Parts: sequence; structure tokens; C-alpha cells
Amino acid sequence: MRKQRKNKNNLLLKLRRLRFHHRIIFTLLGTMGIVLIWRGTWNLFDKTPLLNDPLISILAGLLLVILSGIFFKLI
Repeated sequence: MRKQRKNKNNLLLKLRRLRFHHRIIFTLLGTMGIVLIWRGTWNLFDKTPLLNDPLISILAGLLLVILSGIFFKLI
């Protein structure tokens, strides 16, 4: 347990010591990762025949939002 805490503290210290330009690079990499995930998800839903109907797509989106809201209220 102590070893895990020590490793976590060492990692946090290393992250704090990063220079500004390193932080910018990591931020850009993270942003590109999020955009690529969004692009892949968007293309996947475009290829799903059931979700090509706008009404079904809206209902599925509303269902996801409602279920996630209920889930976070329970937590």
C-alpha cells in the first residue's frame, strides 16, 4: 500500500515538473485523441442502418441522456 502511494506521489511530482511546452504537447495529444474517438463514433453510427432514421436517433439519444442522469443521481 505504501509503495503504491509513493509511486503515485512520484508520478505527481514528475507531472508538476513538466515544462510548459511539454504540457502543451500532452494537451494537443489528448485533444486529438478525443477528436478521433468522436470521429470514429460518428462514423460507426452513420453505418448503423437503424440510426439513420432521425426520429429513432433522437429517441435513442434522449434515452441515453435520461439513463445517464438517473445513473449519476444514484451515485
